[in-house]
Amino acid sequence: MCATCHVYVREEYLNGLPHIGEDEEEMLDCAASPRDESRSRLGCQLKAVDDFAEIEVDLPAEQSWWSSG
Repeated sequence: MCATCHVYVREEYLNGLPHIGEDEEEMLDCAASPRDESRSRLGCQLKAVDDFAEIEVDLPAEQSWWSSG
């Protein structure tokens, strides 16, 4: 279990995202950078579909608990 693909989804793309699942919620609690309750998602869980053709995200300062900073 990891959260190395933690991203902050830009506001204008939030409504088009699939619902966040329990596993993703749990993994985000282990993210190295602070979680944004409305924008934090795991990039690996965001699957492109017809209604979700593009997305813009911001990357956290740190991606894993083992980062040297």
